Amino acid sequence: MLRRAAFTLIELLVVVALIALLISILLPSLRQAREAAKTTVCLSNQHQITIAAIAYTVESRDWFNPIQDVHRVGNRNVEGTWRVYLWRYAPSPAVYDCPSEGSERYADGVSQYDRQQAGLPAAAVDPLTYGFLHRFEMYNASGQGANLAHYWAQAEGDGPFGRPTESGYPEGLTRAGTNVRFPARLILFGDGHGDAEEDWPEDRWWIFSWTPGLPKGGPGYDRVFQGDAGAVRHRRRSNYSFYDGSARTMDASDIPCTPEECWWSVQFYVHQAHAG
Repeated sequence: MLRRAAFTLIELLVVVALIALLISILLPSLRQAREAAKTTVCLSNQHQITIAAIAYTVESRDWFNPIQDVHRVGNRNVEGTWRVYLWRYAPSPAVYDCPSEGSERYADGVSQYDRQQAGLPAAAVDPLTYGFLHRFEMYNASGQGANLAHYWAQAEGDGPFGRPTESGYPEGLTRAGTNVRFPARLILFGDGHGDAEEDWPEDRWWIFSWTPGLPKGGPGYDRVFQGDAGAVRHRRRSNYSFYDGSARTMDASDIPCTPEECWWSVQFYVHQAHAG
């Protein structure tokens, strides 16, 4: 009688050990490949909202879109954010986010996360509240942030986005063609936001300067030093899009912001604002 061949216990253990070894070798590569894919999608999303911002300037006599503005909706004043003003040019909620960000997402509307962070009422939660003005629009965090690093100190150079004076805001808007000298070196959007201290849940859709010991909006701005999580989102790097329509993955600490050159400032050469 023929005996059926079978694996011995030792052989089975060897096979299991080999499989475990192969998995341990392959998993880091799979994780890296998955993260690389997310980085690429995130970069593509930034490119799309940058093209939307450029389209806005073309149709708005060269003015950049507001970072924020107030409107009368029904019987109350409602503040809308840059997402609302670019929506007609990029009407897809996913492009305002990054796949590597799980909680702060525009495409999930006002989520439970947004509600908890801002202390909103339960009625505020709605997964479809995006792309239009509504009471809680500014509390809907985004995976992508607009450049507002030079918002505070106009004497040190302005960023591309501001708020209209006719609505009562002090800083005004920026005109692109008459101010932007180096389109390939002016950041419009980037990963994450500037609320490193988690003090402003209503402002998690803009990148702003809050670096301890440095002047607000002045030279020296460094997102990594500031502690912005979005600045190291993609394996210690992050994505940025520029006014010329390009987008690239960079180490945030490599972005210049000195008195001679700043990619966060429309003027590029910050000290020009002090020249007569």
